[in-house]
Amino acid sequence: MQGENRARRLKYWGWGYEGEGLATRDRDALLSTLAGGFGVRGRDAVGGPPPIGEIALRAPRLEPPPGLAP
Repeated sequence: MQGENRARRLKYWGWGYEGEGLATRDRDALLSTLAGGFGVRGRDAVGGPPPIGEIALRAPRLEPPPGLAP
């Protein structure tokens, strides 16, 4: 079982593994709860996560200690 986890890729934009997520019914219920309680619009209204190639991170501000750098 542990070998299977290594082959799967973690999501970069959420919890869990790529290709896994809530069932449509559960997702719709969650989005409805968020919209009603917090005024959050559903994901379809604002779009999905950006492609990973469009994400640019600034350079780190700190250097690791030499023993941890590799």
